[in-house]
Amino acid sequence: MKEENLGTAEEIIRAVVANTPCPVTVKFRSGWNDSKIIAPEFAQMAEAAGAAAVTVHARTWAQQFGGKADRRVIAAVKQAVNIPVIGNGDILRHEDGLEMMAETGCDGVMVGRGALGNPWVFHAKGMPESLADRLPVILRYLELAEEHLDTERLLFRVKNHTCRYFTGLRGAAEIRKKIIDCPSLDEVRETLYTPGLTDIVERDLLSP
Repeated sequence: MKEENLGTAEEIIRAVVANTPCPVTVKFRSGWNDSKIIAPEFAQMAEAAGAAAVTVHARTWAQQFGGKADRRVIAAVKQAVNIPVIGNGDILRHEDGLEMMAETGCDGVMVGRGALGNPWVFHAKGMPESLADRLPVILRYLELAEEHLDTERLLFRVKNHTCRYFTGLRGAAEIRKKIIDCPSLDEVRETLYTPGLTDIVERDLLSP
C-alpha cells in the first residue's frame, strides 16, 4: 500500500472513531501480494487511530479467494498490536478455528464462506452425514428466510443458498435441480417433504 493510501485509511478510521460511541473494528487483507505484506504495519496504524480490534484476512489482494490463507501473517499482527486480533481465512470446520487460534495466538476467528450452507461449522460435531439429520436445519433456514427476507423478490438467492446444504451428498445434483426449478418457496418446501427424499440423497463416502 502506498504511503498516501495508508494515510487516507488512517484519516478514515480516526473520523469514524470520533463520530460514534461504538467500538470500531477494521478488517483488512495481508497486503497487495506476497512481496508486499503490510498487515502488521496496517494493524499498528489502525490501533493508533483508535480501532478497538482488527480482523486479518490472511490472503493478499492478488490471491482474491484462491490459494491458502497464511496464518503466519495473523501471528505477526498479533505480535504487533495490543488490541484484540481476529483471524480470518479457510475456517471450514470448528476444528479449523481452534487450530488457527492455537497457531497464531489470535483472540478469535471470523467465519466467512465456510458458513454458507454449513451452520454446523460453529459446532464441534460438524456437518451431519445424512440428509435426514440436515433437513430440520434446512427447513428452519427457510422459516427464517421467509420471516426476514422478501422471499418473492429474492427467491433465487434463497434457493441457491438452500442448495448449499446438500454439499457432499450423493444425488445432490438431482435435488438441487428440483429446488432451482421450483417457482415458489412453498414448492421448495414440498420438494423437501417428498417421500423417500432421504433415500435419493445419501452420504457420498468418497467425497472429501
